[in-house]
Amino acid sequence: MAEKINLSRVEQVPPDARVYHYDELPERAKTHLPRLVDAEASEVFAPERVAEELEPYDLVKFTEYYRITVREDPLSTPQFS
Repeated sequence: MAEKINLSRVEQVPPDARVYHYDELPERAKTHLPRLVDAEASEVFAPERVAEELEPYDLVKFTEYYRITVREDPLSTPQFS
């Protein structure tokens, strides 16, 4: 299943924000974060396992500060009638 990952650069970090540094990420997240940044898209699809690795982080300091939001792809959710 694919997950939507929204990646947005943050100019100002709120004082109460939980900021994680790239080095603190699990290995799979470290592998995929640079690819997401290089994609130059605000919304990309990634495998569920990658999304699960990135989901717990509010802000990540990589080359800039990034806000990461993970959403399940609506096309992959069951349709109820």
